Amino acid sequence: MGSINANTQRGEFITGFKDGHWTHMANAQHITMFFFFGLNGVVDLLQYKKWDLPPKLDYVSAALAFAIEGFLFYFHLHGRSHMDVQVHMFLFQTVVACVVSTLLEMQHSHNVILALCRTFFTLLQGTWFFQIGFILYPPIGENWDEEDHDQMMVITLIFTWHVAALLATMTGLGIIIYLRVKSLKDSLSSYQLVETKESLLDDEGQVTLNGRINSSSPRVHQIIDSDSEDV
Repeated sequence: MGSINANTQRGEFITGFKDGHWTHMANAQHITMFFFFGLNGVVDLLQYKKWDLPPKLDYVSAALAFAIEGFLFYFHLHGRSHMDVQVHMFLFQTVVACVVSTLLEMQHSHNVILALCRTFFTLLQGTWFFQIGFILYPPIGENWDEEDHDQMMVITLIFTWHVAALLATMTGLGIIIYLRVKSLKDSLSSYQLVETKESLLDDEGQVTLNGRINSSSPRVHQIIDSDSEDV
């Protein structure tokens, strides 16, 4: 992911020039956004490597990256058509939701609802990014009338369809995971835990000798198929 981020920044930098002069300020904004998300990736890697970092720095760096992205997009709209402003404002609002859900998850890291909210808004941001490209720069068919009110209402509908599609996708995945976990639990119900002298260890982790069992030793349970062995 780090190499992808670096290559993307390099591409934005190269294409930002025309006739030897920097002419595409939007590219500079994109490079800045990629930098902060790359910084978040570096923090994640350092935490994975067990560096002594401040607690929850990964959440802080992620929220900062989203906040910078939203700030840049908010001031990315001067002189644009109404539809262009509309699709970018939907994106801005989604980014704000990413910031809020990330900070809330930081404070309540064991709350699965907040984790799912952050995941949902991040996915929504990603799918809407693609949709913006197809709206503003359609590869096939006619261009949108970016000042037409009816077509702007269609854009609003499309955004809500993205929300519905992601909710359906996440719900479907949740059901699949639930059924899978349930089937694993059911498959373990035919097993029982039994104690054997061979599986009892002393306080130093050594097997007890001569059948003498130290009652203060930790117990190690062996899983035995109740259908295949008499206990």
